[in-house]
Amino acid sequence: GAKEAIDEEVGKLVALKKEMAALEPSHALAHVEKKEKKKKAKAAAKEETKEEAETGEVSKNEAKKAAKKAAKKEKAAQHKAAEQHKTAEQEDGGEAVYFSAAIPPVVSVAAAFGTELAFRASESGQPVLRMGETSVFGDLAIARFALRRRQSELLGGNAVEEALIDQWVDFSLSYPAVGDLDSLAKVVDERLERSTYLVADRLTLADIAVWAVLRSGPSLLHIDRWRKLCEAQPAVAHAAKGPPKGPPAKGPAHKPAAKKQPLKVEETPQAEHGDGCPPLVGGEVGKVVTRFPPEPSGYLHIGHAKAVLLNDYYARRYEGKLLVRFDDTNPSKEKEEFAASIIADLETLGIDCSNLSHTSDHFEAIRGYAERLLDEGKAFMDDSPQETMKAEREQRVESRHRNASIETNKERFAAMCAGDAPEWCLRAKIDMTSDNGTLRDPVLFRANATPHHRTGTRYKAYPTYDMACPVVDSIEGVTHALRTTEYNDRDAQYAWLQEAMGLRKVEIQAFSRINFVRTLMSKRKLAWLVDNGVVDGWDDPRFPTIQGVVRRGVSVAALRDFMVSQGASRNVINLEWDAFWATNKAAYEPTAPRYMAVDKTNRKLTLTNLPDYERPGQHFITAPLVPKDPSLGTRPIRVSTRVVVELDDAIAVGEQIVLIRWGVFELVSQDENGDFQARFVPDGSVKKKKTVHWLADVPELCAVTLLEYDYLIAKPKLEDGDDLADPGVLTPVSKVETPAFADPAVKTLRRGAVVQLERRGFFRVDHAYDGTLAKLILIPDGKVKAPFSRLPAAAHS
Repeated sequence: GAKEAIDEEVGKLVALKKEMAALEPSHALAHVEKKEKKKKAKAAAKEETKEEAETGEVSKNEAKKAAKKAAKKEKAAQHKAAEQHKTAEQEDGGEAVYFSAAIPPVVSVAAAFGTELAFRASESGQPVLRMGETSVFGDLAIARFALRRRQSELLGGNAVEEALIDQWVDFSLSYPAVGDLDSLAKVVDERLERSTYLVADRLTLADIAVWAVLRSGPSLLHIDRWRKLCEAQPAVAHAAKGPPKGPPAKGPAHKPAAKKQPLKVEETPQAEHGDGCPPLVGGEVGKVVTRFPPEPSGYLHIGHAKAVLLNDYYARRYEGKLLVRFDDTNPSKEKEEFAASIIADLETLGIDCSNLSHTSDHFEAIRGYAERLLDEGKAFMDDSPQETMKAEREQRVESRHRNASIETNKERFAAMCAGDAPEWCLRAKIDMTSDNGTLRDPVLFRANATPHHRTGTRYKAYPTYDMACPVVDSIEGVTHALRTTEYNDRDAQYAWLQEAMGLRKVEIQAFSRINFVRTLMSKRKLAWLVDNGVVDGWDDPRFPTIQGVVRRGVSVAALRDFMVSQGASRNVINLEWDAFWATNKAAYEPTAPRYMAVDKTNRKLTLTNLPDYERPGQHFITAPLVPKDPSLGTRPIRVSTRVVVELDDAIAVGEQIVLIRWGVFELVSQDENGDFQARFVPDGSVKKKKTVHWLADVPELCAVTLLEYDYLIAKPKLEDGDDLADPGVLTPVSKVETPAFADPAVKTLRRGAVVQLERRGFFRVDHAYDGTLAKLILIPDGKVKAPFSRLPAAAHS
């Protein structure tokens, strides 16, 4: 039977061939023998050539031949140039980048700034780095190599930064490739509206690559500011001048680079910054040293964050260093536990604490400078009661001891330092008639018998901050002291002391402190809230402490961007949190995994037409972890014929709804408990239908507590007479807990992980699943009301 069937099929094919052969040769299905087909093509080409001769037009065939010939010629030229470079490099014995004037290696020049990598003009096409037998082609590839070889921070500080840098580098190639610079400019400008740089709080390869494309592109508000900022960086300024021109020099491939003179940033035209962080007066690249001097007597808060991040910003910008110094001059307030907490907070902010010191390291040196002031008659000892001293300074009346002899003052100083004269203090002799109150003979040293947390009972008297700061800043090599405008009056005192003690001058640059509405910064008032049990501790998510805002879900990258964007302005303003939370949300949007959670008090849906899910065992569907970026992977979603949804979702029989990540379901009926029966609609459209988040009603769900916080303060700003215990000062309810169920996968999340619970918002894992429960804190997003909020304030918004 099989043979007959085969014969029958063969017969059909033969008959079909005969039919095709009988068709007109011009027919699309006509069967033409290969030889005949070739013969006809040759005749057609001959006819085309004849027409070309008559009309003067070039045929397609001739155009192809000409193109092939030109390509072959170009390839031969490139090969010849490559051989010339290879020969030259063998003679030179080094490595160099060869480039043509038509394709300058702008990004490579910036990436190689400060290194000895040579650049040589040639007739080659795209830039090529020759290293013996190895060649690296392309401007960006060479730039990456140069940066990787020296482990440059321009490539990013972590995996997320590296991925985002790669994204922007890809953009710098893809948009110009299709001739769409305007779209690239629009994307960049939108990004820069909420960020100083494209990726991090500093210049990266992403900025250089995009700048190379847009440096003469469209003029937009944020791009113009960013261009100036980029071009103020030495590497980019160097690249803007272009690589060296002319043929490759004979002899060695490159000579050791001449030692460059430090770049004075304020003298360059590119240094006009629009980002609020002006150049430092006298700042020189490679020589700037800033410092952050916290007192170890409490916890760092958001105000300290601005100070340390600005100091860190300038240190990075000038390729200098940041010193962290504990101002431990008051043993009555200081504790080692505070010092440890501050170090942990600084590390959380990404601050390098390797350059760590203490003012107590310099107590002997400070005492020596105090004795110098006494020797030169520029200071005196005083035992006036504190109230008397305060009144005399206000009335500009000199102390009765101001003109005591140098010897008498030195004896009293020695007695105070030995613990034998605790009533005495050392005062500077400046100008009691000055309109600047800080110059009216300030106190420089005072007695204190309290054991110091580092030096014990070795010292019985300690320098004040006013005395210690100008001394230690100078001897530790600080070049620029960034201080808030509250210290403006003290700047003259600082300068007088350095000059009087013969110390190296330190430049002072002022910036305003940062204030947020409905936010307490006072250490005393924050302590009252802790002591009275209003909050859970110094790391309460409602507190402005670093530990508190991090628990609340503040992204350190967003905090850096925000603080630097505020800049070093001297204007004091009260900021709304909403602007920051919107920036913060943007930091999490691209990478936070999506899950779902439903209140423990919920309603059930029974799905009636899904027989596959009625079989024993666990059933799953899959969905992207981040819908807009499938490259981040997928997650399994537990499914069942019974699911739970929110009571707050208003749904009704006859309605079609969309269960997120699953599909369209029609509500068929509802029982007396409010639960529904529903059926799956396989080809249902999701348009104009209510979207509902859900969970399979299965035992594996993760029990969670969702925590939501409001402002502690009920008014934008406290007045001088306001007491925290008064009615109407504190928000009556500023913390709400919602018991809920979440995806089983939430059990695997670690503390600190940030996720998005669909339709609820972003949450930070505050307490990882312990076998019973997990706790997640809602991260504000800058909106007045979050979906499914349980805060009383949200109900009235």
